[in-house]
Amino acid sequence: SYTFSLQGICLAIDTACSSSLVGSHIAMNSIANNESENVTSCGVNVTLSSVTSEMFSKAGMLSKDGRCKTPAAGADGYVRGEACVVLELPAPDHACHGTRPAGLLISSAATRDGQSNTRHVTHAP
Repeated sequence: SYTFSLQGICLAIDTACSSSLVGSHIAMNSIANNESENVTSCGVNVTLSSVTSEMFSKAGMLSKDGRCKTPAAGADGYVRGEACVVLELPAPDHACHGTRPAGLLISSAATRDGQSNTRHVTHAP
């Protein structure tokens, strides 16, 4: 936000595997609640240490040949990777005047892990 002179709230969210999804959900709710006209949601995964990969390998969680085979019957584990994705989410009445959007997010949801005593689900229209 500082580097690009963005204005408004900036949140860092760490939910382990679902940070990008939860961040996009919060962004969509901000638009749905008329708190924002335009939001940016970004997710980044960077593997900075080999310790986690070594631990997952010893536990037998990683694909033997390093190839992702989801959802093939021959899948034998998953493949770790690095990525960065940025979504620009305008409010529907501010969306892409004169241009065709690349995609459309209709709704989102966030929930707890199922192992907890409580469950909270929210939906953005």
